Amino acid sequence: MNKSDFPIFTNHPELVYLDNAATSQKPSIVINAIQDFYEKSNSNVHRGIHKLAEESTILYENSRSTIAKFIGAKPEEIIFTSGTTESLNLIADMLGQYFGTSAKTKTILLTELEHHSNILPWQKIADILKWKIDYVNIDNNYSLDIQDLDYRLRTLDVSIISLTNMSNVTGSIVPLEEIGKLVKSKSPETLIVVDGAQYVPHHKIDLSQLPEIDFYAFSGHKMMGPTGIGVLYGKEELLTKLNPTKLGGGMISKVEREHSTYANLPEKFEAGTPNISGAIALASAIDYIINEITEDDINKLYNLTQYSLTTLLSIPELTVLGPQASENRGPVFSFSIKNIHPHDVAQYLDNDNIAIRAGHHCTQLLHREVFNLPATARASLYYYNEKDDIDKLIASIKKLITTFK
Repeated sequence: MNKSDFPIFTNHPELVYLDNAATSQKPSIVINAIQDFYEKSNSNVHRGIHKLAEESTILYENSRSTIAKFIGAKPEEIIFTSGTTESLNLIADMLGQYFGTSAKTKTILLTELEHHSNILPWQKIADILKWKIDYVNIDNNYSLDIQDLDYRLRTLDVSIISLTNMSNVTGSIVPLEEIGKLVKSKSPETLIVVDGAQYVPHHKIDLSQLPEIDFYAFSGHKMMGPTGIGVLYGKEELLTKLNPTKLGGGMISKVEREHSTYANLPEKFEAGTPNISGAIALASAIDYIINEITEDDINKLYNLTQYSLTTLLSIPELTVLGPQASENRGPVFSFSIKNIHPHDVAQYLDNDNIAIRAGHHCTQLLHREVFNLPATARASLYYYNEKDDIDKLIASIKKLITTFK
């Protein structure tokens, strides 16, 4: 992978971009894929029989196949959405409708690591169904407490567990295989939903090797794809049982006066005109990952994660909120600096052309109830980052601390 593949760094040569957990930068191949579609193939999909319509449909469905192969799924198990947020809302609404006939009070199990997008949709469904919400704790190493999960599975009637694959705050990686086996051994009927927004950009996921996982969501824009496109994976046998929550053109088989029948998977969940160019560009991003991200790039990012963690931990005034070993985490570092507000940290670093994030990162419960903090600063890495970026970050933080003394 070459940093020169990313036009933003040519246009902003002084930029140190460390806000990748929010969104990644895009290589030219992705940007060009969007332009090429509109200049050469623009037409709606699944509707026309003219050449452009057929070409657009082929490109769109080939993209679905590329994405399915990338995560170890079947094309009919891939639903295009606008991103992880819509994916989680979609599966929550569909499961809420599916379980709506059950009069028994059950539990939706979440974790303290969750992004708001993996809390609010379930709160809505729990309120509608009159179910309960409960949370698995994190342990002293900022990771999911497996013993606490085991306890809640034994003592609660859990119908759904929805959890992140990797925290956008602590960088903690959740052991899906272990958790999947634990959940299904305690409660085979419990459905497992996973938020993979932070995990998929950095790690290979093969859902064919994780049969316990029922649904998996991720976004394109965090893995070098465009904004406004994402994926909801669902097991074919489960998606077949669920009804769509969005209705309209493109997802029907036959419409009658009083009743309609839906199209087959996955079209029945994709009402209206989809983000065609976004899907095509996401497939281009995946092609880039497959063809351009080498083993050396992967090792470099791992070593950079280790270097970042070591250097941040060496600053006495700074506290890193995440696992203290690089093998247990992804390249996301949320931190607080004694007596300095995170917004001041981000503003100061921005003056040095260093882009980081400051705030609660859509995890108010984690910050308020676990960390007892209103906000943190967050630096997050991607494959195009270099050791020099981290050195500049550390130098700017040390200068900031001296300035605020």
